[in-house]
Order: sequence, then C-alpha cells, then structure tokens
Amino acid sequence: WIVKREKEFPTGIQLMNFGAAIPHTDAECVREEFVAVITMQEPVTFYSMEDNTQQVKAQIIFVLGLNQPHAQLEMLQSLMGLLQNETVLSELLLATTENELVTTIKKNQL
Repeated sequence: WIVKREKEFPTGIQLMNFGAAIPHTDAECVREEFVAVITMQEPVTFYSMEDNTQQVKAQIIFVLGLNQPHAQLEMLQSLMGLLQNETVLSELLLATTENELVTTIKKNQL
C-alpha cells in the first residue's frame, strides 16, 4: 500500500543540504503501528510532494504506519517541524548504529 500511495501522493522533500521522504499509507491499512527511520548511505529517489515531476534524492526516510488518522496527522506535523532542524537531521544521518539513532531520537524528544 505504501508504494501505491507514494505513486499517487509523493512524499519527497528537498531540504537545504539533502533530501528526505515520509512515505505512509492510509490509517485503515495498518494492522500494527510503527514508525521507522531509515538513513541511506546512497540516496533513494522519491518524487517531490510539492511538484511530482521533480525528483528528490532522499538520504533520510521516515516510514509511518499509524492506524489512527488523528495520530498520523500529528506525527506528520511533528516530522515537518523536525525536517526544519538541520542539526538534528545531521545527527540522525551521522548515526552509525541503531543505538546512536535511538539516542538521538530520545535526546531530541522525537
């Protein structure tokens, strides 16, 4: 469902120094909730949420699987705020272990 939704409603976001994406599906498609943070050594191509003809080379991807529409909206708003904080995003990208990633997330109350 995520791939299908991404084709219809792209989630790529071009930031100052790198690209990001927030792929997600509709709440009714999620059995068990999750949020995954994926950092890429080599960027993955997504299409821009602002202009679906423009490619975004995403280095950080937040995959959302939330089954409550209100919670999904809150998480998207929170992530949009995070995406404006290049310092925290850089810390996430520099994390080399799962533990470092989790520590950065907790330290910044994400």
